[in-house]
Amino acid sequence: MRSAIAAYEQAPPVDRGFALAGAWTGDGSSVANLAEDELLEGFGE
Repeated sequence: MRSAIAAYEQAPPVDRGFALAGAWTGDGSSVANLAEDELLEGFGE
């Protein structure tokens, strides 16, 4: 167990992309104001 812990190397940090990055850009309107048909347009194609 000690040798396994001693051999452990932490993964180097990488640039991570988050889904919310840039979410504040745009005209400030809310997705809640869009019709369901508009939200689902092109989904599943």
